[in-house]
Amino acid sequence: MKPRRQKPAYIVLPSRDGWVITFADMISLLLTIFVLLFSMTSLESNKLQRIFGQLNQAPAGNADAAPAAPLKVYSDVGQLRQAFDQALAAQTPAADQRPAAMAARPPSAGTDPFGIEESPRGFAIRLSGDALFNSGSAVLKPEAYPLLNAAAQAVRDTGAMLAVEGHSDNQGGQDFNWSLSLKRAGVVLDYLVYRAGISPTRMALAGYGSTRPLADNNDEAGRSQNRRVEIVLLKDRF
Repeated sequence: MKPRRQKPAYIVLPSRDGWVITFADMISLLLTIFVLLFSMTSLESNKLQRIFGQLNQAPAGNADAAPAAPLKVYSDVGQLRQAFDQALAAQTPAADQRPAAMAARPPSAGTDPFGIEESPRGFAIRLSGDALFNSGSAVLKPEAYPLLNAAAQAVRDTGAMLAVEGHSDNQGGQDFNWSLSLKRAGVVLDYLVYRAGISPTRMALAGYGSTRPLADNNDEAGRSQNRRVEIVLLKDRF
């Protein structure tokens, strides 16, 4: 009896045409990219601007807008004093037109309502605490508004960093003086930001209490000079 012949075993090889599918996908993607690039190059420039936006250019609708005004730069303290005086004179009523209470108010002992000074840090507008606030208070008096408006107008368009700093005399407790000087500086800062429209990103706030006196605290004239709020235009941001 003859042995049976075994059936041959067949090996199924992978299809040699599989690469065609991958190649076709790649060609389709490349064709899509080329069509997209071509369509982009055929778009008008204004359409591209609407799609992607403009970089480092003014919007097309504002092409005729007036250029921004240049920033003020005070080269010496006299220029700042002149700008402050002009701004104050433009809004302060004449003496015979002022309210009786304001006209009759005596000047602060030993100091003027304001002063313009220069220091290594920059130019400072010094506002008398007695002209801005009642004794021991952090609420602005009505006659403080012209002073603050003039200060705001003088410093608004400079672009400089502004330090608003409160100071007190040595009367009362140290903690109270620290707190009062900081509150008064904060009130002035709030006025410059919310009433005068100066950006808060330009502002720095400090309260020094009685630690930085201008005059001797042994008499009322000296203490009056030490009660103040200073608006300092810092030189490192000119």
